[in-house]
Amino acid sequence: MNSAELKKLSDARLEELCLQMRKKILSAVSANGGHLASNLGDVELITVLHKVFSIPEDVILFDVGHQSYVHKMLTGREMRFSTLRQMGGLSGFPNPKESPCDITFAGHTGSALPTALGIAMAREENHVPGKVIAFLGDASLNNGLTLEALNCIRGRGKNLVIVLNDNKMSISPNVGGFSRHLNRLISWRYYNKFRYFIREKLVKTPRRKPFFRLALRIESALKSFFLPPAAVFQEFGLRYFGPVNGHSIADLTRVFELAKQLESPVLVHVVTHKGKGYAPAEKDPSLYHGVSPFDPEKGVVPGSKETFSSAFGKAMAALGEKHPELDAVSAAMIDGTGLSDFQKRFPERCHDTGIAEGCAVTYSAGLALAGRHPVCFLYSTFAQRAFDNFYHDIFLPQLPVTLVLDRAGAVEDGPTHHGIYDLSFCRALPGVEILAPRCPEEAMSMLEYAIGKHTPVIIRYPRGGAPCEPPPATIEKGKAECLLSGSGKIVIWTMGAEAETGLKAAELLEEKLGRNGLVTVINARFLVPFDSVLARETGKDALVISVEDHVTSGGLASLLTEILEDVPHSALHFGWDHRIPLPHGKVADLKEKSGLTAEKIADAVFEKLTQEGKTL
Repeated sequence: MNSAELKKLSDARLEELCLQMRKKILSAVSANGGHLASNLGDVELITVLHKVFSIPEDVILFDVGHQSYVHKMLTGREMRFSTLRQMGGLSGFPNPKESPCDITFAGHTGSALPTALGIAMAREENHVPGKVIAFLGDASLNNGLTLEALNCIRGRGKNLVIVLNDNKMSISPNVGGFSRHLNRLISWRYYNKFRYFIREKLVKTPRRKPFFRLALRIESALKSFFLPPAAVFQEFGLRYFGPVNGHSIADLTRVFELAKQLESPVLVHVVTHKGKGYAPAEKDPSLYHGVSPFDPEKGVVPGSKETFSSAFGKAMAALGEKHPELDAVSAAMIDGTGLSDFQKRFPERCHDTGIAEGCAVTYSAGLALAGRHPVCFLYSTFAQRAFDNFYHDIFLPQLPVTLVLDRAGAVEDGPTHHGIYDLSFCRALPGVEILAPRCPEEAMSMLEYAIGKHTPVIIRYPRGGAPCEPPPATIEKGKAECLLSGSGKIVIWTMGAEAETGLKAAELLEEKLGRNGLVTVINARFLVPFDSVLARETGKDALVISVEDHVTSGGLASLLTEILEDVPHSALHFGWDHRIPLPHGKVADLKEKSGLTAEKIADAVFEKLTQEGKTL
């Protein structure tokens, strides 16, 4: 189904199509995991956009890209939709390698509007026809990039159409002035009735154009008088239309047909219901935002397994009782980073900046300057957006801020979401301490250690959990932990949860070699400051192996290479290839393909030992 075919369908047939696509979304996401509630909510909206506009001649950009499932189905990928988020299948986000209808990658929020404005201006300069559509979630308005782009629009981008998909809820409830203003817009019942009269009655007269122009002027005046938020958008140079029922094909078609005719930047405010068509997701859209595979008959059952996120949440709640100066800060990820309990117990000490990572970091700096000890929770991949704030506002003045990087390492969502680059830039920060726990129990100890510091500390950990055998020792600054002491010259350095991989690889390797007690396994614990003394002591004349859930450039492998530069040794490094983007797929499948499993590591080490004829 493409735009040309959609244009021929009646509204009734389009409604049937929307119902079919909702079923496909539920089927694929319940089988493979993915973003459910938001995609169920924007089915009619994206369908009408494809009907009214001609994609890809008209360009559409998503902010963020997890809202693009219907777009994928309407651009030639319906037959492959069951492969969503599987290795070799469809990405859960726009991907230019999949289709010319995906003009760019879109995994982080804030990029759609500035990109769309740039494309619109380039098209004007090159005399290229066609509309440029920026599809924004309402939480995107909290993002600095979006606000900066809004500030640039006046007098520019005559073919720009901004679609504001207002589903009244992001991952965590929306915060800030824009969210409150949008909810005010929806609630003006009398305005909407009068607006309907102006738009639907006056324009249907024999002398249509004069009355139509008058209607637009009256509507603009009404918006400015009754709806200050609409006036705000108009002050940015945008023609504002809305709010529009995002589940009415007729209403959506009428408004977008009008927007298509105008030669001025337009904002269409559409109200949708997150999770529409699947009762559990309608009832609890936060739970159904991003989900793992589940039984659609039973619904999502919250996991009971201890994870790094849940461990940090418990530790924060417990430490909050002991340390009245402790605050938590998050960029719209209160639930995702395990802070729900802390928020309930200490609501005045739990701060959500919305989807604005840079603001969250600098906000934390302000708390620290005023005598608090903030712990700022970010997803690793999103922390990249706040690197300047890390350096300028936290590490340059050496403020007591603990930065917690959740989802560090590979995840299923693909190249825009993998947290496999953070060490590459964080290691360069002045006065930094970087810790990586191997299990949730160690994570709790590391958080308590960090809160006792008067300087900044970074703690990074992956999604999920890991076993903790043997139990973690006491945290000592800059000291690694020897998990397994061997008599041979084989040393495996691990980082974080990959300690389990290292221990399993050591066991398999000793089986291959026919001797026990040969391999030493070390948990780095601190990436900075690194235990260089232990590295040099154990590395001399040894085969030094590193295992990390990070690219092999800038992380554990790089540290060992630098420290052992003048120490005779041989080396094998296992991590992600920094030269190519890591695709999407189950993390276990990605590790298998990249040789980052205990079995593959043991095989590679055994082969190297055989080739070199080493005596152990």
